[in-house]
Amino acid sequence: MKIIEKGASFSIVCRFTLSETDETVLSLLYLPLVTGTGYSLYRYLLSLAPLSSKKGAFFFEELENALDFSPATILDGFSHLEAIGLVATYRKESLLDGKRKVSFLFRLFPPASPKKFFSDVILRSLLEQKVGSKNYQELSFLFRDSERLPKGFVDVSSKLPEVYSLEETSDKGNEEGFEDKSYHNVSEFDSAKLRSLLREEGLLEACKSSFDEIVGLATLYGIKEDEALEIIEKDTDSRKVFHMDSFKEDIRVFRDYRPLARAESNTSYKGRLLSVLSSLSPQEYLAYRLNANPPQYMLEEIEKLSRETHLANPIINVVLDYSLKKTDGKFTPLYIEKVAYSLLGDQIHSAYDAMVYLNSQDAGKKAAKNTRRRKTVVLVGDDKTVDKSLEEKALEAAKRKVRL
Repeated sequence: MKIIEKGASFSIVCRFTLSETDETVLSLLYLPLVTGTGYSLYRYLLSLAPLSSKKGAFFFEELENALDFSPATILDGFSHLEAIGLVATYRKESLLDGKRKVSFLFRLFPPASPKKFFSDVILRSLLEQKVGSKNYQELSFLFRDSERLPKGFVDVSSKLPEVYSLEETSDKGNEEGFEDKSYHNVSEFDSAKLRSLLREEGLLEACKSSFDEIVGLATLYGIKEDEALEIIEKDTDSRKVFHMDSFKEDIRVFRDYRPLARAESNTSYKGRLLSVLSSLSPQEYLAYRLNANPPQYMLEEIEKLSRETHLANPIINVVLDYSLKKTDGKFTPLYIEKVAYSLLGDQIHSAYDAMVYLNSQDAGKKAAKNTRRRKTVVLVGDDKTVDKSLEEKALEAAKRKVRL
């Protein structure tokens, strides 16, 4: 909901009651997400719901007076409740006696059970961001322990077939019109669609063991099914082996620059990455790569690099991207400085030139290494070599070792 028109009315639909566990989940897990404003608004709407059928409609002025909230505060509260899945808002315009009338319908949803909450990658990630890792772990253990049976108890309940005969039951379902008391899942990612796309491309078997983790990451970072497929294709090699670590790295970059990636859908992945590296400050790029604010020592190293080399931000980003890949994601100042000064020495003046230069250096080193290896094989396997003294043979062997 973006705006509340003056004189607008609203009604409430609520088809559930809160259990004792629901109350605890609301207070401990949802409150940090929806803020005190959203929490107060949700609880007040719950109390008004039984009156909705009798009174018919309420007015927003009543909310403002009862909660002592301004219209802007109420809008903010609804935004949090809608985004987290506790409220769905519907708007309707009509004419009454020639006058325009605006009315809203608020449908309330119950909170998730503890098990569903901590299984939902969006909810649990948002909670950890809000309360911190330590408090998040404490809450997780609290609700996990509350669902465990006391030690020593074993389930001896009778099973359905032991008591009831199922021979006369009909397999014709009639679920239409019935609603389960289920929390409102705010994720729109379609795992079935992704599975279908992977099957069409012959990649389903390659990432079968990682599929659930892929879906969780795609949901967390808010990407679409076809975008997930694109990253999976990139991170699957010619032998149909899927590399999960590379996928994690690429999805973090892709998530934050999704609009940019769509705008450049005709360009290669490296083209999109180059656009990303050219649009950020080094601090921002590191934050997205780490998925957290960079620690102080990293920021100080970036400042030192910029101050001493005078390299432009896009080039520093290329240096960081290249260095992190080469060191398996470890921030290594000495290696980063070595890469930066190699660019400085060869007078690289753009992010594109830096990327080409570093890729060509890698290709050159690989080719030189293969050449040296072939020469070594020839030297070792040549039966026509001249008989030399032990000292000469030892010296040549030492030289070959140094070159390798």
